[in-house]
Amino acid sequence: YKVLQRTNSDVISGHRLYEDNCQVCHGSYLEGDGPIVSIVNSGPLPANLRADVTKAASDGELYGFISCGGRQGCAMRLIGRDSQSPMPDFRRLLTEEERWALVAYLRGQIGSP
Repeated sequence: YKVLQRTNSDVISGHRLYEDNCQVCHGSYLEGDGPIVSIVNSGPLPANLRADVTKAASDGELYGFISCGGRQGCAMRLIGRDSQSPMPDFRRLLTEEERWALVAYLRGQIGSP
């Protein structure tokens, strides 16, 4: 899957969705330093979405990470196990259109691979 055309509407919608669902962990500037970090005592910290590894991900990979709980969630699903990722499985919380809007917003913020 790939976002073939990103409209301003997609980016605006994605920004709102990011603020409502992602900012608490990934932070205002996508650097993995959201307010949740101050209360997390153990386990993986939120990803810095500006890191090269995220920038290099395809739109489809970003969509997959959002859908199944980040890289960790996707990895566990691929081997048939339940995810232990602290990131929610957004395929259960957001529509396909909303998840693609998040991809459009993220891509606009971090750039293309």
